[in-house]
Amino acid sequence: MERAAVVEPNDSRSPNASLRLGGWLIIAWAIITSAVLHWVSGKWQLVFEPDSLSYIEFDWTTREGIFCGIRTPGYPLFLQMAQRSLGLDWVPVMHWCAMVAAVGLMMRGLRVMGFGWPSAIATALPLVWTRATWELGSAIASDSLAIALAIGSTGLFFAVLARPNSFPDWLGLGAMTLMTLLVRPAFLFLLCLWPLLAIWIPTFVNRAPWRTGLRMGALALLITTGPLLGYSALRWAMVGEFGLVSFAGFNWIGITGQYLTQDDIPKLSPEVRVLGERLIANRKNIQDYAPPDDYETTAFLFNRTVWVAAAPAAESLYGRDGATINRQLRRLAWESLRLHPAAYGRWLMHNGKRMWDQVVLGAMSEGSTRVVTLLTIFGLASLLIFHRWKHGVRGGQTNHSEPTEHRSAGQEMPARVQMHVVLWTIVAFVIGKGLLVTLVEPSLGRYAIAVGCLIPCMIGWTGYQMLRSTIDLLSSHHLLQSSACKVL
Repeated sequence: MERAAVVEPNDSRSPNASLRLGGWLIIAWAIITSAVLHWVSGKWQLVFEPDSLSYIEFDWTTREGIFCGIRTPGYPLFLQMAQRSLGLDWVPVMHWCAMVAAVGLMMRGLRVMGFGWPSAIATALPLVWTRATWELGSAIASDSLAIALAIGSTGLFFAVLARPNSFPDWLGLGAMTLMTLLVRPAFLFLLCLWPLLAIWIPTFVNRAPWRTGLRMGALALLITTGPLLGYSALRWAMVGEFGLVSFAGFNWIGITGQYLTQDDIPKLSPEVRVLGERLIANRKNIQDYAPPDDYETTAFLFNRTVWVAAAPAAESLYGRDGATINRQLRRLAWESLRLHPAAYGRWLMHNGKRMWDQVVLGAMSEGSTRVVTLLTIFGLASLLIFHRWKHGVRGGQTNHSEPTEHRSAGQEMPARVQMHVVLWTIVAFVIGKGLLVTLVEPSLGRYAIAVGCLIPCMIGWTGYQMLRSTIDLLSSHHLLQSSACKVL
């Protein structure tokens, strides 16, 4: 008989009342403190970015405006709801509330999988302090909300691994993944991430049969791609274009369009030759233009190449037809890449290194996350010590290494399995998101924040497990000393 994908559902587990109450107090402390510091530090003051107008002025009046623009309708719809309810000034607060809700979904998913109450808190709670709200939440931009939706989707994914037959969890995963993509298409890698993890975690972490992992992977692929295919079909029916958004060409041309020279024009296909000529001609409008001979110059010219050179050139030829503009820019970008593969290869090497540096250094230098993680772990450790003292629980009684297949439904998942679940999820997320960004955009700070958004989970889990092991060791040592005294 096949096992569940990861563990048996753990709803029957009922933590001791004092342990549960203490956990809720720590959660309340972290959320309230986060809210107060965001407010006092001015992080809830609305900030307008260069991209903000493209979301606020989203065209809802025509089908072409909704389905052919450079923005997907998810975040503009969010702004419409905010404007008609509380007002745009409340958008930073709503971003923060979305992150808190996502942390709740993450914590629930970890609990359903079999993480202990303190372990789930230590893993999920540091996310209420991440840079996604601290640095990005003030702006009218889709980054913060999309990160929150991605984190919430991760929590629902954990839930379906433990409850493969739970229709509400599968429905929630499919719906929230689609919402994430409609808010920010740069999370398109989730469509590959969930099926791959649905195969990897049951098969290699839980040691389930291959057919169990393959069945979970196929189901994850169906549930997550089905809604996107439905939306893409709707776009095709409305405007004659299949896909999520008409924007990939803009990203590619921002990099490869810089490599085009006058000598390349005769080598281009007739369909994009005039477009290439006008793009090169428009470079004179770029302030401080310099040939893209190094990484810094290429990154500097990225947005300027898109919006000062390429987009006006395309609009002069194809008018406001977003689908045609995107298609032609994408074709020109690919032809430029074919002519200059070495330049693009150097870009990938330097851009990948820059992404790695920003993700790693960002995780290590994220002061707010470190502080709340340390305080949360200290609070959980104090709670654990008090719980054991009050109820006479001796160190070493908790089994951290019993194989999953030999545990009862109410038993906590072994620390080894917890580590693999958290670690492989974060590694896959970082690789998937980082690779997608590195291929088509400069590794800017806000992109790196999204790539490393789950890293605080590993920091919190590791810190808690280290303290828990120390407490177990000290408790066992104290027990041995007491026993020796009684013998003497």
